Amino acid sequence: MALARLSGNSLDRLRVLDSRRMFNRATSETAQIAKLSEDFCSRTMEVLSLAFLPSAVLELFGSLFIAVLVVNFGFANLVGELNFGSYVLGVTLFSGFLVLILAPYFSNRYAI
Repeated sequence: MALARLSGNSLDRLRVLDSRRMFNRATSETAQIAKLSEDFCSRTMEVLSLAFLPSAVLELFGSLFIAVLVVNFGFANLVGELNFGSYVLGVTLFSGFLVLILAPYFSNRYAI
């Protein structure tokens, strides 16, 4: 809607720019076109900020999820037999690295 209004007003103003230039009114018209363009830019940026907010929140929760896994497996390997869950076997270094490598894939796959 705003883009159609901006293009319609700009086209109308550009068509009569020669006659306005003869009467020394071209500067006011260029200022009006600049004002309309700035208004369109601010509206577009508001929409984009709202559009990118949910993806930023999803990225935050994905990063926190991976950080909790890192701390969990790090303590399990550092202390040895520190169980944060009901594992049948202890968390080995290989299984910890495997889960940490696969965690971003699964968090990104199911976030969409």
